[in-house]
This record gives sequence, structure tokens and C-alpha cells, in this order.
Amino acid sequence: MDTIAFYETALKLSPDNFAAHHYLAHTLENRGPLKEALEQSEIYVRMAPAIPHAHHMHGHDLRRAGRTEEAIQEFLKAEELENEYYRAENIPPALDWHHAHNLQLLGMSYESLGQVKAAEAAYRKAFSLPTYTDFADYNRKAWPEFLLDRDRTQEALAAAQELINSRWAMARFAGHALAGRALLTSNHVEDAKAELSLAERESEQISTAVLKSLVDGVLLRAEILLREKNWTGGNRLMEEIEKRHCRRAWTRCLERGALPIRIHCALGTSSWRLGTGRTHRPEDDPA
Repeated sequence: MDTIAFYETALKLSPDNFAAHHYLAHTLENRGPLKEALEQSEIYVRMAPAIPHAHHMHGHDLRRAGRTEEAIQEFLKAEELENEYYRAENIPPALDWHHAHNLQLLGMSYESLGQVKAAEAAYRKAFSLPTYTDFADYNRKAWPEFLLDRDRTQEALAAAQELINSRWAMARFAGHALAGRALLTSNHVEDAKAELSLAERESEQISTAVLKSLVDGVLLRAEILLREKNWTGGNRLMEEIEKRHCRRAWTRCLERGALPIRIHCALGTSSWRLGTGRTHRPEDDPA
């Protein structure tokens, strides 16, 4: 089914149907030009300003367009409206999966602008919320990843352990992979390999379709190879990771230079730079 044509037909029949604009924005975000997705999410938020997700959705597309400051304002507005709703209806925020998701994207946006303290507050708050689905629990990995990027290894290990204790395989998979990456930073290669084995065991409980979109285990394996100076094998896997990430909406920000990111491979002097397709090695440095 041509979903774009489907929603466009719905809008011809009902031009003021904000739900149709909402779903068309989602479809265009994945399949169409970003400019058109942004136009649809702008219409959606204009027609439904009291709906938190309308602001969140527009923030999605603003972020992809490199308009990160504006995206932050939309995520903050979504949070404000959510909190008002929770208070009015006496609903615990933890029951709404969207609340943590919005906070995670808010954290990513702050981080991309170098506003580390604000990013940390958003990530930490999102991580503290209980989850009720496998995917929501898996997404809590944003907090230990943030900690790893800042060399806060022990905190990252503690957060990874919380994921390992999850009731869902996806979160346990991410937890073991993150624990392995943290252990590599302390040169515990064999312990990292043990965590990789545990992550792969958990991956057997994840559907093949879903597993293809998860890079956690591959990233740990690549970092182990690079740690062992297996440049060919490590580079090949890092290239695979880069291709997977570039299919994700949020990495459009990386492609536009909004977030100068690098994946540490626990070598101290080496890293894979997204967008360059190469590993930096000590011998690459000028004398």
C-alpha cells in the first residue's frame, strides 16, 4: 500500500484532520523528503497545540533538519503539557512511555549542542522511570552510553547492571554489551569477551527483524577487535555499524555536523570517527 497516497487522499476528504497530518509526517519522515515531513509536523502542531506528541513530533523533524535549538523548545513544551496532564488526571508519569522517550530526545539534543549538564539531567530522569515494554527498557541504554562517552566507567557499569537485571531480553542484551564496553576501558578484555557471549545469548531471544536494527553487540565485538589491534576486522564491523546508524532518523543530525561524535574503541589513543570510515591509530599521528 502507498501510505503517502493513502494519507493524502484522507486529507483531500478531510483537510482539517490533524491525525492524517500526523501519520503523513511519520511516513514522510521515513520515506519522503525531510522538508515535506517538517511541513506536515508543523501543520500537526498548529492544529493540535494541546497534544504533547504534536510538539514532540515537530521536534523530531526540526532535529533532523539541524534546527536543534527549536527542537529543544518543542521537546520542553511536550514535557510541560505531559506534566500538566499527569497532575490533572493524577497519573504517574512512569505509565506513559512517551514521557521517557521525549526526555531521551531532549537529552540527545542538549548533548549535540554541548550542553552537557542539561543533557545529563534529561538522561538521568528518563533512566529513573520504570518501564513496561521491552523497547522502552532497551532505550534506557541512552544513560549508560552518555556515561561511557564521558569516561564515567563505574557509573556506566552500574547503569548497565540495571539493564542486565531487566525482565526483557532486549534490555539485557544492551546491558551486557555496555558492560563489556565499560570493561574494555579498564583493559579487562577477557571480561569484555564474557559479556559479549552473554549479550549474544540474550540476542537469541530477540526476533531477527529487530536484532538487525540493534548495533550493541556488533559494536562491542568491533571494539574488542580494535583493542586487539585487528584493524581489518574492527574497521569492517565499524563500517557496518555506521551504515546501520545512518538509516536512523536521529543520525541526520550527525550527518549535518550537529553532533561531532566518535565511537571510542577503548584503546585510549584510537577511535572510529563516524562519517570518515576509518579508525584513527597512534601511527597515523604526525611526528
